[in-house]
Amino acid sequence: MKKSRSFSFDDKLLGLVDDLRRKLTLGNRSAVVRRALVLLDLAVKAEEEGGKLCIRAGDSFAIINLK
Repeated sequence: MKKSRSFSFDDKLLGLVDDLRRKLTLGNRSAVVRRALVLLDLAVKAEEEGGKLCIRAGDSFAIINLK
């Protein structure tokens, strides 16, 4: 069941959400927030199990610590 909620974001964060919406061709800001939360949940669960979040671009990579 979907429930409507309200959140306050500053202009910089709203700009980021809008940029991501366009880049990911999502229909609205809520879709961006939902996708971000699902991704963060996956990363947190992996970290809880001893895994690491790694961003790789070509031959370089960065390991992100969430906590």
